[in-house]
Amino acid sequence: MQAEQRSVDQDRDPAPGRRPWPVGRIVAAVLLAWVIAALAPPQAAAGPSVSWDAALYNPRPAPDDWLLPLPCGGALALRTVATPGAEAGYAVSGTFTDGAGTAVLLVGKYELTRRQAQAIRAGAAGSTCPPSEGGGPEADHPAVLDWVEAIGLADGYSRWLIGQASAWPVCDPGGSGAAPAPCLPSADGVPATVRLPSSLEWEYAARGGLAVGVEVFAR
Repeated sequence: MQAEQRSVDQDRDPAPGRRPWPVGRIVAAVLLAWVIAALAPPQAAAGPSVSWDAALYNPRPAPDDWLLPLPCGGALALRTVATPGAEAGYAVSGTFTDGAGTAVLLVGKYELTRRQAQAIRAGAAGSTCPPSEGGGPEADHPAVLDWVEAIGLADGYSRWLIGQASAWPVCDPGGSGAAPAPCLPSADGVPATVRLPSSLEWEYAARGGLAVGVEVFAR
């Protein structure tokens, strides 16, 4: 594995003065197969189940969604964004593969909500989980974090995922056509963690990926 493909790039999109970011899809954005020997997955006892109402994390489900477990019984819906590789003229290449063997990015389907951010913080800290219901409409509003907070949230979520690696099934890229079940993606047998996307990755996904010709990206 190449180290540069497994590191969180904190040099892109610096935020002097910690200007706020509407994290939304960004925090959940691209999953990264990142291995650190000191964080080798321990043998977890019994993994938690997803107990939240699906409307809180995937109100418009699709058969090819991927669901990543969250602390406190939550989940995070992901979508695949196909990438052709640098040889096709795009400077973006996915770490994972779909059922057809195409390299893909895994990108958050919706804005990360305050409820989801609170669950991630609680799981990372080992503290009491927030209520899975209630909290008012604002609990399901997009989380608004500055850049440093977003990096910290992604790191805390990644550490929680590493600790849960043996408690959840590995995602099947081919799928079965049935409703998606929570699982952990992996690349080359390494469980995935999360990071913020690079500017190029986010632009590529936001502008439609392969649905937009390479000549448009060159403008």
